[in-house]
Order: sequence, then C-alpha cells, then structure tokens
Amino acid sequence: MDRVAVLMEEYRTLRDESLTALKLQHGILQFGVAGLGVLLGLGADMAGLGSALLLLAAVPVLALLIVVIWSTELRRMVRAGTHLVGIERRVNGELDSELPILTWETSIRNGQLPRITGKDLAVTLLLAAISILSLAIGATRLVDEERTVALAALLPFGLVVVVIIGWWYYWYVRGVHQETL
Repeated sequence: MDRVAVLMEEYRTLRDESLTALKLQHGILQFGVAGLGVLLGLGADMAGLGSALLLLAAVPVLALLIVVIWSTELRRMVRAGTHLVGIERRVNGELDSELPILTWETSIRNGQLPRITGKDLAVTLLLAAISILSLAIGATRLVDEERTVALAALLPFGLVVVVIIGWWYYWYVRGVHQETL
C-alpha cells in the first residue's frame, strides 16, 4: 500500500471524526437547551424552596455541564482539523502537482475560506444568560417568600457556577487558539 493511500484513509477517518463531533455538538445543545427549558418551566410553575433550588442551583449547573460537554466536542473537532492540515500538506507533497489536491482544512486555517466565528461565544453567552435569568427568578421567588437565609446560601452558589462558565470559556478559547497555531 502506498503512502498516499494510507494518508487518505487517515484523512477520511479524521473527517468522519470531525463530522461526528459536529453532530454531537448539535445534539448536546438540542437536548441541553430542552432540559433547561423543562427545569425553567418546572421552577416557574412550582412554589417555595423547591422552585428556588431548581432555579438557583439545577439550571446553572446544567448550563455549566452543557458548556463543558459542548466545548469538549468542539475541541475534538479542532484537533482533528489541525491534524488534517498536516495530512493535506503531506499528501500534496507526495503528489507532484502544480496545484494542491487537498485544500479544505488548510484554506480554513489560512483564512482563504470563511471561518465560522462567534458561534462558541454565542453558545456560552446564551447559557450564561439563561443561568443569570434563572438566578434572578429564583432570587425573586425566595425574596417573595421571605426566605433570605436560603437566598443568602443559594444565590452565591449560582453566581459561582456562572463565573465557572466564564472561566471555562476563557480556558477553552485559550486551548483552541494554541491548538490551531
């Protein structure tokens, strides 16, 4: 088996992995946002401490889990794409052609093709906003019922989760940026 055939098989495998990661990202967001909707609906429909627990703790924690799992799949896709660039270079080097044969990932990395930007930030901001909205509604529920002790305990927990979402995003972007260099 010649080198180009082996490289092309690895190329196909990595493209499949990249596409699988993309599909998983969409599934994670679909089910995650649906789960958040259910928790928000239950929290809005319930009364008392149960409502506050859902809104001040469960919703922010689920949002954090969605961000972590979603960004892990995005990172997997970026790693596959980075390796594909190397394979494209090796295959194009093996084939003595005036024009490169494989160009997709290299063109994306070089800015010759439009790169989807802002999607990861938008997803993270959406989930952080849902968490903040949930915290506000949950805090209102506790204040209305004069449960300031529970509010004093749960609100900081939810805020910490929102901060963790922001922290995770910062480290995630930093890692992806280093992988694509």
